Amino acid sequence: MGTIETKKLRALERLAASYSEELLDRVNALLDEEQEEYSIPEAHFKILEEEHQKYLRGELKTLTWEEVKQNARKAFDETQNS
Repeated sequence: MGTIETKKLRALERLAASYSEELLDRVNALLDEEQEEYSIPEAHFKILEEEHQKYLRGELKTLTWEEVKQNARKAFDETQNS
């Protein structure tokens, strides 16, 4: 059993042995926050899938890493000179 699994099991055992409602409320609040933090709406997944399909069909203009860096440097220089 890996480290994370061991930690989970230990935490579950301790939680199961506890009779503290406050502890349960705090754990649930933390878990709710974690879920909200990584919750991505289904509509966003659809947009990504559409863009990915366009990329696979060659319908999107793509840039090399060098082009991206060059564009970023150019944009940075323009903000410094204005």
